[in-house]
Amino acid sequence: MLGTTFSMFDKNRDQSVSWDEYATIAFGSTHTETCNEVYNDKKPPEFYKLSNQVQEAIMSAVRRWRAAGGFSMTQEEFTGFTYPELFQHMRNTVVAEAYQTYDTNRDGKVSAHELLSKKFKLTKDQIEEFSKGTYDMKESPNMLGLKDRNSNGVFEKKELSYWLMENRRMMRKEESESLFREIDSDSNTRISLPEFQTNSDKIKWSSI
Repeated sequence: MLGTTFSMFDKNRDQSVSWDEYATIAFGSTHTETCNEVYNDKKPPEFYKLSNQVQEAIMSAVRRWRAAGGFSMTQEEFTGFTYPELFQHMRNTVVAEAYQTYDTNRDGKVSAHELLSKKFKLTKDQIEEFSKGTYDMKESPNMLGLKDRNSNGVFEKKELSYWLMENRRMMRKEESESLFREIDSDSNTRISLPEFQTNSDKIKWSSI
């Protein structure tokens, strides 16, 4: 899957994806020049004609792209851009994006209500249960590690970072188990050399 995504953006088949290639596909050829100017810290009049949602998407992509590697990316760097939550060096970028997404009132903080209602669709009563520590996390597995540790009603950056990294660990575990089942074609719970060789591309392009 990761290899397919990389190939889709690597239009000139030079084994790297440039910002220009990514922007053209992600935001459309009519916005490529605008995206390039934003990448170079300029905001042309055309940028402000875009919807707020598209503007934020472009700015977020620029920040993530710079953090992941730079103007032109290798397969590994592009994987970090596409799945930043899986890479330690992208942690600050992921936390910043979480703040941008869930700080709905733009006060520079992410309250329990903002995150839990928007991300997990929890009701007011469920949020109250979460605050009291009585909410059943089994109903929302992706909440594992999420905790308002100082009970101030706000998720600090360290608290969000811990939660995001815990999810990262879970995602890697789930992907590795899924990949193992896919490669273990005879379901004998062991990977033979022929099975490994047959599936070498899948292993190569996985994020594990």
